[in-house]
Amino acid sequence: ISCAIPPRFYHFMAIDPINECLTLNSITTKKVQFRYNNSIFASASNISMCASGMFCAVTFSFGTTKVYRIIYKSKKPISLEQICSFTYHFEPCDVSALFTDNFICATSFHSKDNCNHLVFWNYSTSLIHRIVDLTYKPVAMICDDDIDTLTVVGPLIIEQYSINGKLLHSFDFT
Repeated sequence: ISCAIPPRFYHFMAIDPINECLTLNSITTKKVQFRYNNSIFASASNISMCASGMFCAVTFSFGTTKVYRIIYKSKKPISLEQICSFTYHFEPCDVSALFTDNFICATSFHSKDNCNHLVFWNYSTSLIHRIVDLTYKPVAMICDDDIDTLTVVGPLIIEQYSINGKLLHSFDFT
């Protein structure tokens, strides 16, 4: 599981569930800049970055999403600081995406009875902004900060939502 850090993309974050660690890596020097060992990373299911490269979200299969601030020195990322954690009814979660300007994180949760929820929550306060019920389990999501939209990709569907959870577009490929 890995994700490049914008806006320069000279570094990337990677999670190794087998070795239970998160690493910050340099693409140019091919060296590990920072290593964070914690058994929690064995349950990581997704990592995503905001467009500014200031925050990353790690989604865990046991139902928690943690948002970290990336610490920079001389324009190079050097470490992480956890700023919040969010759980929704202890339902498992699969994937998250971050909006930079509004401090909103969108996380997909699924329950045992096949109910899928897309929860928009504020990662500065951990308060819920909106909840959207989905008919599918998302496999990928990406935020567009320029127009405040979230694109959600399912197995046979692509949907786009406003930052307020309003469905803007839906493309069904069944």
